[in-house]
Amino acid sequence: MERIQKIIANAGLMSRRKAEGIIMDGRVLVNSRKAVLGDKADSETDKIEVNGKRIVPEKKVYIIFNKPKSVICSMERLKEGKSISDYFKLKERVYPAGRLDYDSEGLVFLTNDGAITELITHPRYETEKEYILEIDKSISEKDIEQLRHGVMLEDGMSWPAKVEILDSRMRLDITMHEGRKAQIKRMFTALGYKVLSLARIRIGSILMEHMLPGKYRELSFEEISGLKKILKENYEKSVRNREQRISLQKRIRPNPVKYVRRDIIGIRKIEPWKPKAEKPKFRNDFERFRGERAEKRKEKHQPEKSSRLI
Repeated sequence: MERIQKIIANAGLMSRRKAEGIIMDGRVLVNSRKAVLGDKADSETDKIEVNGKRIVPEKKVYIIFNKPKSVICSMERLKEGKSISDYFKLKERVYPAGRLDYDSEGLVFLTNDGAITELITHPRYETEKEYILEIDKSISEKDIEQLRHGVMLEDGMSWPAKVEILDSRMRLDITMHEGRKAQIKRMFTALGYKVLSLARIRIGSILMEHMLPGKYRELSFEEISGLKKILKENYEKSVRNREQRISLQKRIRPNPVKYVRRDIIGIRKIEPWKPKAEKPKFRNDFERFRGERAEKRKEKHQPEKSSRLI
C-alpha cells in the first residue's frame, strides 16, 4: 500500500506536489470514490482514476549508465550543456539513485522503483559504493589511516572508508556508503590532496564492466535479484542496529526525554520534571551586609506590640 500521490508520481503523470493538489481538488477517484489527501491504495489491485482516466502501473525498470565527464547527472533537458537524459530515451520515467559530480565519471543507477532508490541512497542502509581516484601526490600511511577512521568536514565527521592502494600511492580504490555533495573531494582536500580524476565502478553488487562512456544497459534478472538480496540484508541490519540503540538508550537513561508536537512550526522538547534549586538570598557579601543592615533598621523602627488587654 502506498499513498495515492506517490502512485500518481510513479506513473509519470506529474510530480508528487501537483498530485496532492489534484487530490485536494477532488479530481482523483479510488474505486469510484473521491480520494482524500492521506489515503493509501494498491496500484495493482485498486482502480485509480485521474481526470477520468485510469492509471496503469509502470513496469519497474533498472538501468546502469556509464556517465562521461562534463555531463550533469539529471534527467532534465538542458538548454546549455549535456545531461544524462540526452543519451537515451525510455518509455518509462526513470531517475538516478544517487548522483555524480559534473567532472566525475562512472556508474549511475537509474530506476523508477522508489523503495530501491531509498535503500541505495540513504546512508543508514550502508549500501557500498566503490570508486577509483587519482590524486596529485603520493598519500602517506597516516592519511590512509585517517580515511579509514573518518575525516572531519564542515558538515560533520565522515564515516570510515575502506581504502586500498592500486599500482601507485597516487591511485586509490575507496569504498564508502555515504553520498554527501562532493564528499570524496572534500575529504582529500581536508588532508591536503587534490583529486585529479574520480570514477565510480560499483554500487552494491552491481559492477560496471565492459561499458564505454555514454552507454547504458538494463540489468538482468540475476543482477536485480542479487542487488535486492544485498539491499534486504542491509535493511535488516539497519533495523537491528536501531533496536540495539533504542534498548541501550533505555538502559542508560530510563526516563527518556519526551517530545510533544506543539504546532506545525516545530517540536517542543519536554524534559523530565526536576525540583528547582533554591536561589541564594544574597549573591555576595556586600548584598548580605546591606540586607542584614536593612533588616535591623526595620526591626528598630517597628512599633512594639501592646500587651494591654482590651
